[in-house]
Amino acid sequence: MEKLNWKRWLFICSTVCVIVIGGAFLYVYLSHNLNKSETKNEAKMDTLQSRRASYMHGPEAMNHVQSNETWTGIEPMTLTDSLRRQSDIELLSNSRVTTTLTVKNGGPYGLWFTPQFCPEGTFANGFNMKYQHRNGPDADNTALNAISLQCADKNGVQQKLHRPIQSAAGHRGQWTRDNFCPKGKDAPLFLQRFALRVQTKKQTGDDTMANEIRFSCRDLQRIHHPHKLVGHIAGAEGEYGQWSKKCPKGSAICGIQTRIEGHLSKGDNTALNDVRFFCCDFILK
Repeated sequence: MEKLNWKRWLFICSTVCVIVIGGAFLYVYLSHNLNKSETKNEAKMDTLQSRRASYMHGPEAMNHVQSNETWTGIEPMTLTDSLRRQSDIELLSNSRVTTTLTVKNGGPYGLWFTPQFCPEGTFANGFNMKYQHRNGPDADNTALNAISLQCADKNGVQQKLHRPIQSAAGHRGQWTRDNFCPKGKDAPLFLQRFALRVQTKKQTGDDTMANEIRFSCRDLQRIHHPHKLVGHIAGAEGEYGQWSKKCPKGSAICGIQTRIEGHLSKGDNTALNDVRFFCCDFILK
């Protein structure tokens, strides 16, 4: 019988021990990192869901992002949702909506909320703004927080039973006075196009984004010359961008959709960043 080689067996035992111990360490390392990665992903998803939920559930959960008293039905939208919703509006409501008015200088922050419309057969002939004036150079100011529209029928008669319409709104500031299109000699005037005054993004300091808005009024058949309607706000910053396109002949602004940045407990709040309007046809198809 061959004599046992103890050196050989010692080498074999050492090798097996190294393999077993190394495998155990590798298993523990991979398990730890996998759990860590899952924890990070779960935390990220919780953050996103929490942030989305804060927009979804109204002013209480959102910590002061609000609409007016008629909050019901206002939901946030991602860019994809926004484009889909805009397409739905123009397709499903094509008996009323003729076009969508937009500008290129709107702010980039926040989410688009559900559009709101004047009652059928009415159009916007006035507007109002919710504005936060500056509280000092070191304060977090938001400037324009909301825009509302006043609706009137084809004869220019104000709809007293209906409140002003608006999409979502920031929680800061006070409402300014109503601004109405002047009365036309032969026909009432309605809002036809708009321009937005936006503060250029600063490298340092407080950003406010949208600061003011102005409209152009004209009658549905374009008999009268257009009339510029501006709600001047003392202390408003930024520059006006180009005018949006006009509502087609026979139509006027009838709906509004706003892009609002939700309240940030830490950071620079900007509230209303951008807005788009919808034109409705006077002749129902």
